[in-house]
Amino acid sequence: AAEWLEAMGESDPVTMASHFQAGNEPKRAVVFWRRAAAQALEGSDLEAVIHYADRGIACGADGEVRGRLLLRKAEARRWRGEYAEAERHAREAMALLGRASTRHFRALAEAVEAASALGDEPRLRDLVTLLSQRSQNGVSTVAHLVALCRAAVALLRTGDYRSADGLLAYVDDASHSLTASDPNASGTVHAARAYRALVHGDSALALSLY
Repeated sequence: AAEWLEAMGESDPVTMASHFQAGNEPKRAVVFWRRAAAQALEGSDLEAVIHYADRGIACGADGEVRGRLLLRKAEARRWRGEYAEAERHAREAMALLGRASTRHFRALAEAVEAASALGDEPRLRDLVTLLSQRSQNGVSTVAHLVALCRAAVALLRTGDYRSADGLLAYVDDASHSLTASDPNASGTVHAARAYRALVHGDSALALSLY
């Protein structure tokens, strides 16, 4: 039935995943549970994100695919304010995703945000150290750039302006080429710089950057 639906162009991933799983094809079901989780996140159905990701993991997702499902769970947990679970999922995802990959840096950024929200400065600093080490040879992806910005803002909230400036230096070196064609990345960089200006008392610059 799943193969017939696929041939007919069925676009609902939950339908496809359910049929492949019922047909004892769990590995094929995983592909569609992952798509279902992604669609649910786009629609802000956070409970569904977690449910579909768990269904994919239960079907035996491993390696990078498992990492991608865990990243979806981390994102959904953070939006729900479940920061301890978000950090745990993000760290698990980081271990499974390629170190230089876009999703690895997205997971790293999620872990940073969660640790910051929990007020866990030692874990936050461990993640910042890791991010700094990954940045010494340059910043080549938007996800890496965004992770630096999110970590810099987290550090500014703790009052560690020096470390935040260290991360923003990497941003300054790479931002022009990476943000030229990516409005979201450009906005994230402006927002990080604006927050830095705000905590240093330069309200006019902060307003202009925001």
